[in-house]
Amino acid sequence: MAESAPATQPRSLRRWLLAAATCAGAFLIPIHFAVNYEFWERLMDAAHIPAVAFLTLFAWRILPSRIVEKRALLAFIICTAAAGLAEWSQRFTGREPSWSDFINSAAGAFLTFLGITMWQHRPVLPSRLLYIVYAGAICAITALPAWRELLAIGWRSNNFPTLGDFENKHELRLWCGDGRRDAPAGARIRLVPECASHGEHSLRIETRAHGNPGVRFLAADQDWREYRTLAFDIFNPGDSFTLSLRIDDDFPKPEREDRFYRALTIAAGWNHITIPLEEIASTPKNRRLNLAAIRRIVLFLEDPAELHVFHLDHVRIE
Repeated sequence: MAESAPATQPRSLRRWLLAAATCAGAFLIPIHFAVNYEFWERLMDAAHIPAVAFLTLFAWRILPSRIVEKRALLAFIICTAAAGLAEWSQRFTGREPSWSDFINSAAGAFLTFLGITMWQHRPVLPSRLLYIVYAGAICAITALPAWRELLAIGWRSNNFPTLGDFENKHELRLWCGDGRRDAPAGARIRLVPECASHGEHSLRIETRAHGNPGVRFLAADQDWREYRTLAFDIFNPGDSFTLSLRIDDDFPKPEREDRFYRALTIAAGWNHITIPLEEIASTPKNRRLNLAAIRRIVLFLEDPAELHVFHLDHVRIE
């Protein structure tokens, strides 16, 4: 037994180095998602709990056995501090530090600490069941935003070629206004039971002055090749104005002339707009738009001098 001790320590050191490298890679290396990025980011947020819980359990297992009574607490402290350091370091690696991510990481470390403590003291079965319910509830609450994004993705898939009829709240995760990452600044959107050309609701869009306020649809590389026309309806309760339409495919960072752009005159009252998909594909100056991978649609105003309100409904391809 005495001869095996020297070999144990190098193995433990290698495990620590492997765990540290894995943690550094997961928490520091920038990860970019081309499509469905809101879902993947929310899922990664929730994954902080099981990831750090596992690391805390791993740290508890390899800490010296002579500190049995304090190993769980020490593992909790080490992993929570490491999570905080990782979040702070993300500013230097191209990722965004997040308090919510740190809280999720600390929650994962705490759940492991609590579980180890309860199992070591051999509590009665109801207490263990209570812990399992508590841990499951924390994980479920944290995963709820990712679940909502997944429901929106399901709506988009199940209702294609309808892109928006605004009868379901999940659509507000696909049609993004002000307050969502990577969305045009200065627009507020909500579903309203009025000015609907299809169904009972429309999307009310209120834009502020200046900037490029508007709304965008996250299409996630939809395939439009089997269709002929993009169509949508806009109700304008005020004076006429110019609305810009932009359509992006999967081409990396195209210039303005290599995207589809169109200035639309929105008159007072109803505007029923149709644009042939062949025209959309052939508009870019130096290439054809890839109709097999439509990534987003953007409707926006370019540096408006005043607030505008309009209603969007029944966006589809035909």
